[in-house]
Parts: sequence; structure tokens; C-alpha cells
Amino acid sequence: MMKMRKKPISIQSDIILENVRDAIMVTDLDGIIVYWNQGAEEVYGYEADEVIGRHASFLTAHYQETSPADLRVQVLNNELERNLWHLKAKDGRELWVDAISTPFIENGEVVGIIGVGKEVTRMVQANQELEATKAQLEKTLASLFEAVFYVDPKTRKVLFCNAAVETMFGYSTEEIVGTTTQILHIDQDAYDRVGEVGEPMLEKNGFARF
Repeated sequence: MMKMRKKPISIQSDIILENVRDAIMVTDLDGIIVYWNQGAEEVYGYEADEVIGRHASFLTAHYQETSPADLRVQVLNNELERNLWHLKAKDGRELWVDAISTPFIENGEVVGIIGVGKEVTRMVQANQELEATKAQLEKTLASLFEAVFYVDPKTRKVLFCNAAVETMFGYSTEEIVGTTTQILHIDQDAYDRVGEVGEPMLEKNGFARF
């Protein structure tokens, strides 16, 4: 484990760092912000003189699975940490920031933590909406009396099936999902014939009904 030295950090504002669009923040070993680049100003809305000297935890919007204290321990053990942080901007907006944290080293000693973050709020929100839509669709399909499959048209592997499939074919969801639809056919010829009919339908319409 690297040596740790707890004392004020002298940060030289480098023109390269100031021109990096990612948000760069440096804290000392106590979590106090000692450096804040222009990218951080653009992401969070705070200017450097508003945050330097404050504890980085003031940016946290909600409970995080990885707390700033946990992150400090991991980074000080010389581990490169990547986390998705739910943070808060100056105007009250809640942000999602994909950040990499690494030890800040001077003369072979760890004196703080460097965090480099990129805002990914839109991507996270889009994924959340997609997951919510998927969950709602699966809930709707699960209530149908018709047997419904989601099948990868290239591999013919079952990605999802509803409860009616279990009732009709006698297999549990766990037994079917992840296998090909061949498990449902009497023999190889029947499997091949359905493929000859079903694959063009899937390519043209996005679904096939038998």
C-alpha cells in the first residue's frame, strides 16, 4: 500500500486540464475539494470559488451504494474505481455522472483523490424508461391466455415466454428461456419447416404468428 501524507495540496491549474470537457475534481484525504476545472463548472453549475474548500459530499443527491467514505478506502488502496453517481447540480437538477477515481500522488505518497466524470443523465434516464416499458410489456404479455415467445430471429433462442407457454407445453420458464425453440418441436424436420416459414415473417414484420 502506498504511503499517505495528510497535508494541504498545492494544485497548479494546468491549461490542459482546463480545456478537458470532462468534469475533473480533486479532493484531499478528508474529502475537501481543492481543484475544480471548467468541465466541472459546466456539469454542476458551480464555479471553482464556490466549491473549493467544501466537502465533496454536498453534491450527493441521494443515498449511494458506494459512499464517499467507501470510495476513499478503495482509492487509497490504490484501486482504480469507476462508479455511477447520482448527484445534484447548483440549480437543483439531479444528474447521473459516470466517474473514475484514482489516487492523487505527490513524491510517491497519496495526498488526495482525483475524480474524472462525464454526465450520462440522458443515457441513464433512457435506460430507466426502456426497463419500465419492458417490465410493463412483460406484465401485459404474462396475463394473456395465448402462448407468447420472444425469440432471437438469428439464433432462434427464446428470450422470454409468458405463463401460457408453461401451461401449454409443460416446461417451466427457466427450462425454456435461453434454449432454442427446437425443444418444442417433434423432430428436426418440423423445426426446420417452422424456420423456413417463420424467419421471413420475422424479418418482414418483426413478429410471426402460427
